Amino acid sequence: MPKQSRNNLNTGWHWIKFKERRVLQFEPLQAKGFNHGFLTKEWTGEIPSELIKALCPGFRAYQTKQIHSNKVIEISQLLENPETKTDGLASNQKETSLWIYSADCIPVLFADLNRGNVAAVHCGWKGITNLILLNSIKKLESMGTKKEDLIVILGPAISRLNYQVEYKLAEEIYSSIFRSCHDIATETRFKINRLSELKTISHDKDPKKLRLDIRNAAKLQLINSDLRSQQIQACTICTYSNKKLFHSWRRDKSKKSQWSYISSPDSKYFKSQYG
Repeated sequence: MPKQSRNNLNTGWHWIKFKERRVLQFEPLQAKGFNHGFLTKEWTGEIPSELIKALCPGFRAYQTKQIHSNKVIEISQLLENPETKTDGLASNQKETSLWIYSADCIPVLFADLNRGNVAAVHCGWKGITNLILLNSIKKLESMGTKKEDLIVILGPAISRLNYQVEYKLAEEIYSSIFRSCHDIATETRFKINRLSELKTISHDKDPKKLRLDIRNAAKLQLINSDLRSQQIQACTICTYSNKKLFHSWRRDKSKKSQWSYISSPDSKYFKSQYG
């Protein structure tokens, strides 16, 4: 049996250990029957078809080639064309497990608490500015999901303290969060101040740079698409700061990454069409 520990994580999060290798979970989602996890670098070298034997036995793993796009597809499309490149997978099928890889970008997991639909998305700044999270919601809605039934989990990613960006990118982030014509036309100074008030941007010692909280940007975008803040849960772990546990492109300039996954709900716990 895996061992559990909290280790001063924010509420709802805990570590599971499988033979001394760690997986981070959001406990309330696991309790709903959605097996999921954010893996550490301790699992490096194994692929989902191998990892699933320990983490979600009996399920089939699906993964894709990621390209920092805003594209989200159903697994049926992946089966038709295994070479499809995308940064988001969605499923309404039983015994499926969706896998994505990330380093400093955000691994984002979606779960429909009513119908059991799931999605896994790789989301960096390109994903936020090109609205991959909103595309993920649209894809799930096309599969019958209602927005009010979703819970969205944001996993380990680079923190604001370690994420230096250009002013231009901060403006693009602002425009992707506040998409009305009036807000998009607002001058740069107001945009930066607004994001600073919302704890999404902070000033850098280099006056030409800023620091970005990419998870908070994602959360604000989701809230502005009519999700409630209670539907969105984000861990506070920084991949850059935790060299022992996570790969980080910004820190190491290496293409190594870690896996995250979410599986269709376990019928033993989930009362829905799966029951």
